Amino acid sequence: MMMYSKNFFLFFISIFLIVVNQVFAQQLYLIKPKNADCKNAIMLKDTVFGPTNAPDGFGDVMEVTSNKKSSFCFEKEHNTVWYKFTVTHDCDLTYDIIPVDINDDYDFVLYKYTDKDFCNLIKSKQINPVRTNISRNDKKTESKTGLSMTGNKKFVHYGTGPCYSKFLKVKKREIYYLVVDNVYENGKGHTLNIKYRNCSDTGILQHNKKNKKHLIAKKDKNKSEITLNINAVDKESGKLINARIDIIDIEKEKLELPDSKVNFENVSSCFTTIKPLGTYIIYISAKGYFNYTKRIYTSNKQKDISIKAELDKIKTGKNIILDNILFYGNSDKFLAYSYTALKQLLNFLNNNKNVNIEIQGHVNGPDKGHDYHFQLSLDRAKAVYNYLLQNGVGDERIKYKGFANNRMIYPSPVNERQAEMNRRVEIMVLSY
Repeated sequence: MMMYSKNFFLFFISIFLIVVNQVFAQQLYLIKPKNADCKNAIMLKDTVFGPTNAPDGFGDVMEVTSNKKSSFCFEKEHNTVWYKFTVTHDCDLTYDIIPVDINDDYDFVLYKYTDKDFCNLIKSKQINPVRTNISRNDKKTESKTGLSMTGNKKFVHYGTGPCYSKFLKVKKREIYYLVVDNVYENGKGHTLNIKYRNCSDTGILQHNKKNKKHLIAKKDKNKSEITLNINAVDKESGKLINARIDIIDIEKEKLELPDSKVNFENVSSCFTTIKPLGTYIIYISAKGYFNYTKRIYTSNKQKDISIKAELDKIKTGKNIILDNILFYGNSDKFLAYSYTALKQLLNFLNNNKNVNIEIQGHVNGPDKGHDYHFQLSLDRAKAVYNYLLQNGVGDERIKYKGFANNRMIYPSPVNERQAEMNRRVEIMVLSY
């Protein structure tokens, strides 16, 4: 009887440890006790971090402490976490600190990094912060705090006051440290969402067609850059997922300029700047998901753009349109900038080795015979098939088929964009 009880107890403990390990393994945004000190600040790689677990304690050192009248410090650290991040553009910095539980009261102090003795200088109060907000939480705004474009105070002290402080102008390569403190014990976590607005670069790369040289020209002060923020999420759950994000400037891609593409590896969120009066394609790829594609057009009056990219999980029998694989008219020859989309398809198959597909060709053809349309659609599908074969995809994984003009999205196209959508290539997942 005792042996049975002992075995049952050991079995129970083992199951408990497995469950605990799984819970912690699934914690994407884990705050550790050591992160409560400046020297162990969490390096941010994305513009979104969270939701986290709850900060617990002030760490080994009480670094940011003063009295209630100070606008530069907490009265004392309660439950803190330190973050650090590097600025990649000249921008206006804003951010939101969003509690998981609106009963929690999060305050913050933001410092600009100076030198290697930085953390000791903070402790000895030889460095002042650049922004603070130590006001009481406001449940009417879900207890959020941070920096905003509408905030009018740089420093907000203890007590009743605005929940958001004034935005901060930041420059490329500057480093900032943010310490976030929850006043209450046994609280819950938070999400930190950093946003960059009104960003600019030092110059614009231009192309000289006559002598094929790249020239750097000063930016026209009358033209502002547009900030593009992208979050990659699972379409079903809405949760952030790690992905590769590529942003293509179509006009530069046509000219084969080296800076036609910006890419971000293994991120769930990103930001960059794009120009007015431009055409851009966004490609997002993640293992286990279909590639996400979106084309955007910008105007002179364009506001900052925020995109929630919802990625579909791979499913057998599902069709995906590859509308950026384009051909010369009445031909199976790719337009030059189609190779970016072809590479995306190749990467999709390389990242998902157990996916087998059928490549389906379609044409825009309201005015020619069926035989012509069928052969052209078949030839275009085969062109994609041959590209994949030549780049190492096994022929047992790919098939191709032509559908002529039987499945036109726009039976009577009224502009070139609708015609492009008709002369498309799709893939269907045969097995996964």
